[in-house]
Amino acid sequence: MPGDLSGIDLVRSLKKAGHATKFIIYSSYAQPALVFAALDAGGQGFQSKAESLDRVLHGCLAVAAADCWWFSEDVQAVVNAKHMGPTRNELTPKEHQVQTLVALGYENLNIAARLAISENTVKNHYKSIYRKRSVSGRVGAALWAWREGLVQEAAVPAISCSNN
Repeated sequence: MPGDLSGIDLVRSLKKAGHATKFIIYSSYAQPALVFAALDAGGQGFQSKAESLDRVLHGCLAVAAADCWWFSEDVQAVVNAKHMGPTRNELTPKEHQVQTLVALGYENLNIAARLAISENTVKNHYKSIYRKRSVSGRVGAALWAWREGLVQEAAVPAISCSNN
């Protein structure tokens, strides 16, 4: 790093200067204070150097392709401990359906068609899900659903479309 700047300081200064670049902090240390300092500085994720090169590449591509957060597995546990405590805000039945389909990888248009709602309504459900689950984006909502056992492939509702 230039001078005495840490990676976190560099991210903070570039974000403050208005750079739209997305940053993932890559570190050997996954201490909670460091993880949250990186996120507060504007980082989109935190990748542990203990992860395989494939996982590091996957994280970089995920952040580059979407407005999402990315954490290596050991760091995800740190984030969960702070942001996904034991209290849960219950989802409405429709929000639960949307979260299930997100966790299974469906895009907005497909979710809207499956549930017979508009794409804007899907987006509104996302906002509510993110708030209730204390997650930042589709990836966080999907991971939450899988981790909590709320989603199983067999649980996808069979919805048929008719041309009547």
